[in-house]
Amino acid sequence: MLKSQNLNGPSLVDALAFCIIEPAADVARLERAASARMAKVRGWVGWRIAAVRFKEETDDMVRFTVQAVPVGAGYREECSFHFIMGSVDRPSVRFQALLKACGIRDRIDDDRELVGRYFSTRDGGETARDFGPLTHALAA
Repeated sequence: MLKSQNLNGPSLVDALAFCIIEPAADVARLERAASARMAKVRGWVGWRIAAVRFKEETDDMVRFTVQAVPVGAGYREECSFHFIMGSVDRPSVRFQALLKACGIRDRIDDDRELVGRYFSTRDGGETARDFGPLTHALAA
């Protein structure tokens, strides 16, 4: 095994001393920042659906909100994904990508079918291509 001499960071002794000596809030802040950096490197972040909500909007639009809790190593905050659809019968492309990422190939009859399902995202789930199965986050 080769030892790298090009590391630009604290030594293991410095990191352990920081974790022992510094206040817990500072250690947690640093861990959140490191987790966010690693999520950008990996690209994929794992989620479990905790709750779902429908809300009627104007012009026959429906807002579907998915509340998700993080899965995997590192600290991340809970997240909400919002989907705007013309009707429940015609879901958006992003929502269809979420269903596919959760392992649902057809349609769902009850929103409770989503609660407890796992999926992963990259780039905050901005487009349909940013949703995938949980294995993307675990294998990265």
